[in-house]
Amino acid sequence: MSNLEDARKIIQDLLAPDLKALAVRVENLENEMARRFTSAEDVAKSRHETILATIAASHASIMGALEMEKRLTKLETQQRLPAQ
Repeated sequence: MSNLEDARKIIQDLLAPDLKALAVRVENLENEMARRFTSAEDVAKSRHETILATIAASHASIMGALEMEKRLTKLETQQRLPAQ
């Protein structure tokens, strides 16, 4: 059993530092990926809000133009009626 314990001790001594280093690297990569995803989400959210604001402004402009068209048509109709 002593040989088995010696082999286990040697393996632990050789692999433990490498495994710890790999664990640290993986953790650093996970943190970096989380930071990048957060950054990408922030950019996407900002662009989404900009697009929605542009759509809302365009909608308001179109609705205003349609309302003006209705008013103009109504005025033209009213002007034609007395002439008849």
